[in-house]
Amino acid sequence: MRGPEGGAGARILRTCFEERIRRVLAVGAANPIAPKFVAASLLAIIEFWIGNGLREPPEALQAVFRKLVGGGLGAYLSLKSEDP
Repeated sequence: MRGPEGGAGARILRTCFEERIRRVLAVGAANPIAPKFVAASLLAIIEFWIGNGLREPPEALQAVFRKLVGGGLGAYLSLKSEDP
């Protein structure tokens, strides 16, 4: 994901992740930060994994991702649903 084309590749992945996450979370344009946050976090985990030589099993990284993102995302979305 790095190198001369790395920036474009990461940007394309992040955009794809954001679109998919937006559909999964069922959030519209009025709530753009949650999909961006999750997509950026997912990309960071993937970049870490690749940069670390793919040593950790995917399940371990998924567990880390869930712990880092899950609680905060759930709290944010519940707060947003309470807004008038």
